[in-house]
Formats: sequence, structure tokens, C-alpha cells
Amino acid sequence: MIAGAAVIVLGSFLTWFTIGDTDVTGFSELGGDDRDGPAFVGFAVILAAFGITTLAARRLLPIAILAVVFASFTLIFALADYGDVSDLEDLGLAEAGPGLPVLVVGALIALAGGIVALAKRRR
Repeated sequence: MIAGAAVIVLGSFLTWFTIGDTDVTGFSELGGDDRDGPAFVGFAVILAAFGITTLAARRLLPIAILAVVFASFTLIFALADYGDVSDLEDLGLAEAGPGLPVLVVGALIALAGGIVALAKRRR
């Protein structure tokens, strides 16, 4: 979960797509306050906290369940943003960057960590 959170933060700062000569990241403002980077960093902080708690408290079941839920939400939101960028790319309006695929991979890593914590919980 902690490694996935770190990858999510990295993906938030990488280029998500390019329009003309402008690189857009999760923290770029394009005509408004529609920035998803802070939300992804927030999810990453929560997932890192769940990972640290899981390591320190010896795999608590409620924490592992919450980690799976938050990692799933992060994955869904990352895939939605990736779909939006893919639509722009298909129309020839933008060129996709590495940021969103990195976000998806980070969410998958965090989700896998949560699932492993659920599978290996103590009885």
C-alpha cells in the first residue's frame, strides 16, 4: 500500500497530457479549478497511513478493508481521467503523457497491498 501511494503521488506530478506546447499535470489549471492532482495525493496519503497502520498494528481487518475501498476509488477515478484523456487523444486534440498510466499502476499496487493484507490477516 505504501509503495502504491508513492507511485500515485509520482503520477500526480508527471505530465498527464499535452495540448499544443502545454504540458498538463494533475496540478495544472486549464481555465478553472478542475485539478485532480490534489485529490489523488489525498488518496495516496490515506493509503500510506493505512499501510503504516497495517504494518504497525499487525494487519487489522477494518484497516485492510478500508484500504481496499480507497484503493478501488483511486483506481476508478484514475481510469475515468485516463478515459477522458484517451477521448481527447482520439479526437487529435491532445497527446497522452505518462502520468495517468503511472496513477493507474500505483492504484493497482495499493489495491494489491490491501488485498494481501486481507488475505493474510491473523485470526
